[in-house]
Amino acid sequence: MTEQASFDTWTIIFLLAAVHGFVIAGLLFFHKRGNIHANNILALIMLLFAVSMVYYVLYWTGYAYVYTWTNNWIDPIPFLYGPLLYYYLVTLNEHKQEFKLKWHLLPFVLHCLFKIPFIIRELFNKPQWLREYFFKPLMPYLDQINLAFIIGQCVSLGVYAVIMYQLVRSNKKAITTFAIPEEITTYKWLRNTWIFFVIFSIGTISYWVLVFAGWLKIEYDYAISVIMTAFIYLVGYYGFRQPSLFSDRIVMQETDVQAQITSTPIFTLTTSESTYKKYKNSSLKAETALALKKRLLERMQTEKWYCDNTLKIQDIAVKLEVSTHHLSQVINELCGQTWSDFITEFRIEAAKQLLTNPDYGDKILAIAFDCGFNNKATFNAAFKKMTGMSPSSYRKQASTKATG
Repeated sequence: MTEQASFDTWTIIFLLAAVHGFVIAGLLFFHKRGNIHANNILALIMLLFAVSMVYYVLYWTGYAYVYTWTNNWIDPIPFLYGPLLYYYLVTLNEHKQEFKLKWHLLPFVLHCLFKIPFIIRELFNKPQWLREYFFKPLMPYLDQINLAFIIGQCVSLGVYAVIMYQLVRSNKKAITTFAIPEEITTYKWLRNTWIFFVIFSIGTISYWVLVFAGWLKIEYDYAISVIMTAFIYLVGYYGFRQPSLFSDRIVMQETDVQAQITSTPIFTLTTSESTYKKYKNSSLKAETALALKKRLLERMQTEKWYCDNTLKIQDIAVKLEVSTHHLSQVINELCGQTWSDFITEFRIEAAKQLLTNPDYGDKILAIAFDCGFNNKATFNAAFKKMTGMSPSSYRKQASTKATG
C-alpha cells in the first residue's frame, strides 16, 4: 500500500456508494411513517455501511496515512452488523418475539473500550502517560488480542446468520396459499436480507481466513466493500420497487372501503385517535387490510364461527392464517369495534334471525346457546344494549309486524 494519496475507478465507485448510503439512511431516518422503529434500525445499518465505506476509501487511497485520527474508529463496527440486522428482522416481522438488544451489543462495547486508548493516542499525539501505563505493558500481547477480536467478529457473523435463518424459516411457515400480499412481500424481504447477510458473512470470514493463511494481502478487502455496495443499492431498489416495505399504511377513507368491500351496514370505518396511535407503526397496508376485512366478514357469515362460545381472536387469526396483530387492527380500524363488540354483533344479528323462526318458539335460552352466548343473562344484556329491547320484546314486535 503506497502512502501517496490518490483515487482510482474502484475507490470512486465505492465513495459514490457511501454517499448513496448516507442519503438512504437520511431518508429512512426522516421518513416518519410506516414501521418507524424498523426503518430507524435499517437507517443505522446503512449509516454504518456508509461510514465503513468512507474509511475503506481513505485507506485504499492513502488518506488514512495523512489523517491518522481516522484509524481505529471502525474496527468494532462489524460486531454491530449481526445484532442490528437480526433486530431489524425481528422488528419487521409481525410474529414478534422478545429481543434484548443490549446484551447483543456487549462484544461491540468491549471492543470500543479496548480501542479508546488508540483513538486518544491519535488525537492527542501519543501522551506519555498512555504510552507508559497502557501500550508498554500491552505491546507483547497486542497481536493476540487483535486476533481474538477478529475471530470474535467472524463467530458473531456466523451465529447471527444461523439465528436469522431460524427467524426467516418460522416466517415462511406462516406463509400459505391464503397469505395476503403484504405478508408475502415482507417474507421475501426478510429472506433477501438474510441471503445478503450470509453472503457478507461468508465473504468476510473467507477474507480473514485467506489473510491469516498468507494467501491474501490484508489490503485486498475489496470484496467486503462490493457486498456492502450491493446491499446499499438493494435497499434503494426495494425502496422504489416495493415502497410498502418502508412507507406508511395508506390512510383509508370510508369511500375507498365501500367501493371495494360489500359488507353488512353495521360495520363502518371508525378510527379513533387512540386506535391510530396504537397502529401508527404497523406495516399493514390499505389494500391488504381491505382484502383481510372482506375475507373475515365473508367467512364469519358463511362458516358461522361466532356460534362457538369459546371463540377467541387468536382462533380466527389461525383460521384466516394471518397474525393476531393484523386481524385486531382490521377489526379496530375498519370495523370500528373492539373484538368483543365485533363478535357480539354477529351473535345478535344471528339471534334476530332465530327469534323470528317459528321452530324455536319460546326457547330463548336455546337461541342464546346456538348463537354463541354462555348464558341467558349475558344474551339478554347484550341484546338489549344493541337493540334497545329484550329478546322477548323483539320477537313479539317481529311477530306483530309479520301478522299485521
